[in-house]
Amino acid sequence: MRLTLADDGIFRLYAPLEQISPTLQEATLLYEDRYFRYHFGVNPIALIRGAFATYISKERAMGASTITMQLARKLYDINSSSIGGKLRQIGYAIWLEARYSKDDILEAYLNLVPYGHNIEGAGAASLVYFNKRAEDLSTLESLTLAVIPQNPSKRAPTIGFAEMKRARDPLMQSWVDRHPEDSNKLTHFELPMVIGSISALPYLAPHFVDGVLQSAEGESEIFTVLNLNLQEIMEESIERFITSNRSWGISNAAVLLVDTRSMELLASVGSADFFDDSIEGQVDGTRAMRSPGSLMKPFIYAKAIEQGKIHPRTILKDAPRRYGLYSPENSDRGFMGPITAQDALNQSRNIPAVELLLEISPSTFLELLRTAGVQDLKDVDYYGAALALGGMEITMEDAARIYASLNNGGVVRPIVKVKEHVIADSIRNPEIIDGESAYIVRDMIRHNPPPAVGGFKVNFPFAVGWKTGTSYGFKDGWTALVFGDYVLVAWVGNFDGVGNSAFMGRYSAAPLAFSILRYIHPQLDIVEDEGIPQDLNVKYVDICEATGELPTDLCPRTVDSLFIPGVSPIKISDIFRQIPIDIATGLRACSYDPDTTRLEVYEFWEADLLELFEQAGVKRRTPPRYMPNCNLDYTSQEGTPPTILYPQRGVSYEAPELAFTATAGLDATEIFWFVDGAFVGKSPNGKPFFWRSISGTHSLQAVDNVGRGTSSVFEAN
Repeated sequence: MRLTLADDGIFRLYAPLEQISPTLQEATLLYEDRYFRYHFGVNPIALIRGAFATYISKERAMGASTITMQLARKLYDINSSSIGGKLRQIGYAIWLEARYSKDDILEAYLNLVPYGHNIEGAGAASLVYFNKRAEDLSTLESLTLAVIPQNPSKRAPTIGFAEMKRARDPLMQSWVDRHPEDSNKLTHFELPMVIGSISALPYLAPHFVDGVLQSAEGESEIFTVLNLNLQEIMEESIERFITSNRSWGISNAAVLLVDTRSMELLASVGSADFFDDSIEGQVDGTRAMRSPGSLMKPFIYAKAIEQGKIHPRTILKDAPRRYGLYSPENSDRGFMGPITAQDALNQSRNIPAVELLLEISPSTFLELLRTAGVQDLKDVDYYGAALALGGMEITMEDAARIYASLNNGGVVRPIVKVKEHVIADSIRNPEIIDGESAYIVRDMIRHNPPPAVGGFKVNFPFAVGWKTGTSYGFKDGWTALVFGDYVLVAWVGNFDGVGNSAFMGRYSAAPLAFSILRYIHPQLDIVEDEGIPQDLNVKYVDICEATGELPTDLCPRTVDSLFIPGVSPIKISDIFRQIPIDIATGLRACSYDPDTTRLEVYEFWEADLLELFEQAGVKRRTPPRYMPNCNLDYTSQEGTPPTILYPQRGVSYEAPELAFTATAGLDATEIFWFVDGAFVGKSPNGKPFFWRSISGTHSLQAVDNVGRGTSSVFEAN
């Protein structure tokens, strides 16, 4: 994938002697030092011959250095052009021979000698010039490399091929003299050679490699788990996506793919173009801290399921709410009213998510993120309810680890990038949600219909769970896919933080993610689930569709819902009730009398829910009012007590006035308010009563006009 430069700007790759071709070893000795195996570091005959030619006859300077002497000069930076330097070189050569074996010396030599340009050692030279390892060199390639170190500046094949060939031809003849069985190769030796260059070295998956190198600890070779085929598909998919969406101001994206069984990072693209400075392409989007928007909502729902607050069919309220000075909105600026938890999650409604966050407590969710390894999180008071909507920052790798927990029983495991990486055991891998909640949430997001890609709906022969996120100001669009044993996370945005309404996760990152999935899934072994695992305490139960509660015989329609026995809410629906109706007036009778009344089924919704149904254009069959002669003692025993909507329990408010709001049954018309036991005023059912704030912790009681009451505690500053 990449041959990196050493700190001194040299390409070098250590190769043990057993991983260097025997032909290169022999050719090097044949050319440089034929008697290497027999001398003690110095060849006396060669020294005498060289000294005579250089200093006495002065015919020409003749080298007499053995391989050991050349190694000594290299290791100890000896200037051997003088007699003193030569003597020092000889001394060190003898010292090396006394301490090390011949194989050790030859190995060091072949790893340290120059091979032209800034290439040092046979390991690097083999990769640069021939795109292969030193152990795989052919005879011709070995003979070519053997002659370079003697004059690397002139014989590097990319600089002076002719000069190299003039030195290689005599060596080739000497080789054939020694290996007559290779004489038939002489004609092949004359054929043109394909020579590589430094500029042609591979530079694949640059962001991923940079990340691996940052965590490397001096290894000469790093074997990664990246799948280059999948990497190429994802890079090409991003390129097509950018090309087709550039008119919308989309110029950058990042994506990664993880196998959740091994947590191996199979593909990772950090930007649309590593070399494009206009998009800050060298920034690695997979490791950049960004706001996730709604991407983490599934794990708020998972905690709520784990704590027994909801199940997938629980009815939540998507209606305007105010939390102190914070009034969250949905992306469409509208509200859907009553909605199931599953639909609220898949349609990314903000109010239900904030409500659930407050129910499980923001600190619980923040601790989940910390346990999952998200870095640089601030205190919970800094975020407040905005945690539900992506008020914090995470990386794409964080998102991939957290989403992988849905496949791994709620356990978060580290992403693996390098082969033979030791994966921590289960004791060191924390559980952020229990296995039952992980299974149920994964099933919930699988009911999210896939988006259109290129104007067409995409369908796959396997289930895909997915969730999007859009950060505040449309600065980041996210999508996470969970399919089979894999997680894919995609991001669209700008590294400079400039927003663009086109960056909405559902309309940018989601089409990108699903288009990638369309191309990569044939390459993956995607196996569908075979039902609920036996070790999970999860089963399907009948739920009243309209209420999200356990049904009675009066519920008109039931649906299946995943349920955790002993944990999930088990309230039996009392919305549908059979009540006596006075035949003469059509009003609700005080009691049943077969002669004057008939029994009919009506729906008893709280006032705020009924108002939401009406706003959504959904009519409910509400009961008529009581007959005038029904007394308060009787009616107060019917129905449910008021629900205090505002202020929220445990929330601290800073405002001159607080708008007390509660909703009660349809038979209630007014709410009476008591603060610390003192009556402070009344308001219509579901409407606010404004109370001038007094600093401190207060008890609050709401009582409807038919005698039903509830209480809460709040804090005002």
